[in-house]
Amino acid sequence: MGAERDGLRQLTREGCDILARLPTHEPISTLNVSTAATIALYQLLAT
Repeated sequence: MGAERDGLRQLTREGCDILARLPTHEPISTLNVSTAATIALYQLLAT
Protein backbone atom coordinates (compact mmCIF):
# COMPACT_ATOMS: atom_id res chain seq x y z
CA MET A 1 0.00 0.00 0.00
CA GLY A 2 1.29 3.43 -0.89
CA ALA A 3 1.25 6.76 0.88
CA GLU A 4 -1.99 8.75 0.67
CA ARG A 5 -0.69 11.51 -1.56
CA ASP A 6 2.53 10.19 -3.09
CA GLY A 7 1.63 6.55 -3.68
CA LEU A 8 4.34 3.90 -3.88
CA ARG A 9 8.02 4.68 -3.99
CA GLN A 10 9.65 3.93 -7.34
CA LEU A 11 11.73 0.97 -6.05
CA THR A 12 8.67 -0.53 -4.37
CA ARG A 13 6.65 -0.11 -7.56
CA GLU A 14 9.34 -1.88 -9.59
CA GLY A 15 9.13 -4.91 -7.30
CA CYS A 16 5.36 -5.33 -7.69
CA ASP A 17 3.76 -7.97 -9.88
CA ILE A 18 0.44 -6.10 -10.06
CA LEU A 19 -0.45 -2.44 -9.49
CA ALA A 20 -4.02 -1.32 -8.78
CA ARG A 21 -5.57 2.09 -8.39
CA LEU A 22 -8.87 3.18 -6.87
CA PRO A 23 -10.33 6.08 -8.84
CA THR A 24 -11.38 9.03 -6.70
CA HIS A 25 -13.20 12.27 -7.49
CA GLU A 26 -13.51 15.55 -5.65
CA PRO A 27 -14.20 16.19 -2.83
CA ILE A 28 -12.40 12.92 -2.00
CA SER A 29 -8.95 13.09 -3.58
CA THR A 30 -7.17 10.51 -1.39
CA LEU A 31 -8.05 7.62 0.88
CA ASN A 32 -6.16 6.45 3.94
CA VAL A 33 -4.55 3.05 3.61
CA SER A 34 -7.07 1.16 5.75
CA THR A 35 -10.02 2.55 3.78
CA ALA A 36 -8.35 1.83 0.43
CA ALA A 37 -7.53 -1.74 1.51
CA THR A 38 -11.11 -2.29 2.68
CA ILE A 39 -12.56 -1.12 -0.65
CA ALA A 40 -10.05 -3.13 -2.69
CA LEU A 41 -10.62 -6.33 -0.72
CA TYR A 42 -14.39 -5.91 -0.87
CA GLN A 43 -14.25 -5.48 -4.64
CA LEU A 44 -11.95 -8.48 -5.01
CA LEU A 45 -14.22 -10.73 -2.97
CA ALA A 46 -17.48 -9.41 -4.46
CA THR A 47 -16.51 -10.34 -8.03
